[in-house]
Amino acid sequence: MENILKSIIISLISGGGTAFLIVNFLSKKIVDHQFGKSIERYKFKINSEFDRISKIHEKEFTLLPKLWELIYKTFGFITQITSRIKSYPDLNSLTELELEEFFDQIEYKESMRIKIRKANDRLKVYQEINFWEMSHKMDLNFNEFNNLFFLNRIFISENMDVLFIEIRKELIICSSTINNSNHNGKIDYKFMHSCDKNIEIIESKLDILSENIKEKLLFKE
Repeated sequence: MENILKSIIISLISGGGTAFLIVNFLSKKIVDHQFGKSIERYKFKINSEFDRISKIHEKEFTLLPKLWELIYKTFGFITQITSRIKSYPDLNSLTELELEEFFDQIEYKESMRIKIRKANDRLKVYQEINFWEMSHKMDLNFNEFNNLFFLNRIFISENMDVLFIEIRKELIICSSTINNSNHNGKIDYKFMHSCDKNIEIIESKLDILSENIKEKLLFKE
């Protein structure tokens, strides 16, 4: 189309004033046509970029609550395991019937129940089993968090990413300390409590993460 218009313009140059008006008119049409095409390309580019950004934010919006749940549960198990104040039922003083009623309230495999029933010191065996059950749940939640986080890390904004990584670093130290504090069936509480400082760091980082997530999700109390 442009070549045809150029040919027409050249042929009209010798036509005087009228021809000049026609050329001027045609020139404006060409400019308008090119400008319109540029606007459409720009609009398409803007819409594509907006759609991409919207999808990224939508993904992060979905991920953050789940990541928060997993990391907070992991920390919850850590604080329960390392707590210096624990309350246990006196299993040694329970009758057989009372012991079975106690079992009905907890989710223990039958093999674990048999081990407690046959133990001379039921409370000690229960404490050991409870320790491993709690640490197992801690590991499960932490592993699930790691998988979800690293598979979707590209969708996490930079400030959130930094916080998650910092908290994860401290959780690794705490979980490793807990898992290595049981020596031949005996729990080394002194060694376990060597991660107390890390727990304090996690707690403070979680407070910051919580506020950032609320702000990101436009959540108001």
